[in-house]
Amino acid sequence: MVSPTMLARRSFVYMVLGKLQEGLADAKKAADISPEWPTAHYLQGMAYLAMGMEPEGHEELKQGAALEAERNAR
Repeated sequence: MVSPTMLARRSFVYMVLGKLQEGLADAKKAADISPEWPTAHYLQGMAYLAMGMEPEGHEELKQGAALEAERNAR
């Protein structure tokens, strides 16, 4: 099994290097493995926004924030 943490780190590196499609793909894989992990959704949101896909980006950022709020409320 691939680690979602490894995918998130690689996703961030891809985005810093301007490889947005690759970064988005890794962020999506991380979210598939750990759907309740806010960081995976934040990374997807960053990638979408950088690609000019604002509605998708804002939706992922909202989802990440909701997951984080839910986790902090416990």
